[in-house]
Amino acid sequence: MRVALADEPVQRKKVPSQIVQARIDRSSGLLTYKADETSRFEYFLRGTAPTEYEPDSSSDNLLGGDLFSGQESSGDKESGGGDDLLF
Repeated sequence: MRVALADEPVQRKKVPSQIVQARIDRSSGLLTYKADETSRFEYFLRGTAPTEYEPDSSSDNLLGGDLFSGQESSGDKESGGGDDLLF
C-alpha cells in the first residue's frame, strides 16, 4: 500500500471537539500517570472519561503533575479542542 500511495500527501483527520483522550491503566480502566506497557491512551466522549486515578499510579512519573507549577494534575481536567489529553 505504501508503494501505491507514495505520491499521495498524508491526510490527517481532526478529532471532533467532543472527543477527549486519556491515559488509562489497562487492567483497571482508571486514569494513570504511568507511561509504560500497563497503560494506554483511550478516546472518550467528553464527560465520560474516568475521573479517578489508579492507586498504584505515581505522580513522580514523567507524565505526573504539572511540570511548570509543580502541582499534580487533576483527573477531571477537560478542556476544549480536538487534541485534548487527560493525564
